[in-house]
Amino acid sequence: MPQLQQEESSSRLENLLGSLIKMVGKTNERVDSLDKRINQMEWAMRETHMLTQEKGGKSLYAYISPKKN
Repeated sequence: MPQLQQEESSSRLENLLGSLIKMVGKTNERVDSLDKRINQMEWAMRETHMLTQEKGGKSLYAYISPKKN
């Protein structure tokens, strides 16, 4: 393989690897953001459940029937 082709191939591979690293980084950011949102939702649901229990009312969970297998 001539030197010029080898350098060009190496450069393309380097660019491809750089793009892949950026894609993985963006995906990790999205996963972190989603995880944060899920944690906030879980916290809000626990708070709502506790407040409802303190007032003696039925919680949201009282209206959800368990799955039947």
